[in-house]
Amino acid sequence: MDWLYAFLLKSEEVGPVLFRADHQKTGLEYSIPKSAAAVGSDSSPKQPLTPQLINRMNRAALTQLRYGQVNRAELLCHKMIELCKELLNQGHPLWWARGMIDPYINLGRLAALKGETDLALGIYKNVYRLGVEAADIQIDGYELSVSGLLDSLRTLMQDDRDSVFDQAGTIFVAESFRALLIAGRVQEAYEFALLAPQWMNACVEDSCSMVHELCTLGALAVGAYDDAQAWLTKLQWEGRRADWTDITKTMMTAELLFWGGDSKKAAAQWDRSIAMLDENPADNGLDINNRLYLYLRIAFGQFANGTIDGLESLLEKMLEYSTTSGNEVHSLRCLMLLAQCEAMQGRKPSPYRERLRSLAMKTNYRLEKAVAFYELFRTGVQCESPDAADDLLACYALAESIGSIQANAFIAKIREHCGDFASLLALDGRRKKRIVNKFRCEELEQEFAELMNVTLVA
Repeated sequence: MDWLYAFLLKSEEVGPVLFRADHQKTGLEYSIPKSAAAVGSDSSPKQPLTPQLINRMNRAALTQLRYGQVNRAELLCHKMIELCKELLNQGHPLWWARGMIDPYINLGRLAALKGETDLALGIYKNVYRLGVEAADIQIDGYELSVSGLLDSLRTLMQDDRDSVFDQAGTIFVAESFRALLIAGRVQEAYEFALLAPQWMNACVEDSCSMVHELCTLGALAVGAYDDAQAWLTKLQWEGRRADWTDITKTMMTAELLFWGGDSKKAAAQWDRSIAMLDENPADNGLDINNRLYLYLRIAFGQFANGTIDGLESLLEKMLEYSTTSGNEVHSLRCLMLLAQCEAMQGRKPSPYRERLRSLAMKTNYRLEKAVAFYELFRTGVQCESPDAADDLLACYALAESIGSIQANAFIAKIREHCGDFASLLALDGRRKKRIVNKFRCEELEQEFAELMNVTLVA
């Protein structure tokens, strides 16, 4: 088994396919009319606070997170909440409290990534209490009144909504499950999935489908393969996602067989799922990024399984898709697999390896950059590249600078598999900082500074 691609495959499995498919924009900007008044003026350096600015800050926090700047993402989330609190304390409409919910959820995601799992679970439970049970909660010291917020939103939107946040059930179940799985608390994750029907009841369309998928993943995580197969058999999606059912079930059957040790049957199921994806029409609700996600999850599985026959042509097609759609993460991973395929077949120099280096140098996705540099190191050792040691140093310093559970697990794997290079990994702090600073993104630095300096006009 190839540890790197088994590691990446496990990482991809944490996110349920149905949750990706049903992801909706929920921020303040999408929850109130575009005509909602701004607070303040355009006079520099202070800015008017608008729902659009709050959402820009939310997107910036997610961007910082994707680029490995976990602490900065956390600071931006707290900043958004503080701005909304300040407005409410000044007597502005209660619907501004709606702007606190999304950064609060993101604080939960950040806590999960940092290993503060119980804090994350508490946040998700509070979101459930707020949106499903209509209970008041505290967000960063602010007592959020559900009845007041609900009345304010009904008046603003001129509707009779019955929840201040109708995605609360989905968020609570999917994110809590993911947090437990990320933390390695797999038995708890499975037990939580088994109890999910009581949380998901009447919360979202196709709630049973998500429960069945979570139970399948949970059973797979604890090694209960017969249970996983039974749950997978029940998985059935309706409506626009009906065509996804067979594809996803076939892919997950392959994963189940792979982790259960039946590599031959796993390979056959992965081949079948690729054929099904190729035959599936592009207009069935499966957008290009989700389609790429499924292709890549299959490719990781095949590679971890040692099945590389025919994989190169699939990867080349995926690389074309990801390049056209501007998806850097998928492009990096396609190039990693292609470079490794070439190295395994003894072909050098590798054009894919050089393309991987070029994209790894410029991308700001820090964990993906680190993984790419590890692949450059590994294929560099195979083709006797003089840059191999430097690539390992870059990989290690970048991964260590992130501070997430996934990055720490990746570091542990590097140490396990790079015993001959142990002296290179014992870097002093100053040298690590120099390596990381080589890859700083000025644009992200400037946006972070600008948004952290936003103040309200008195």
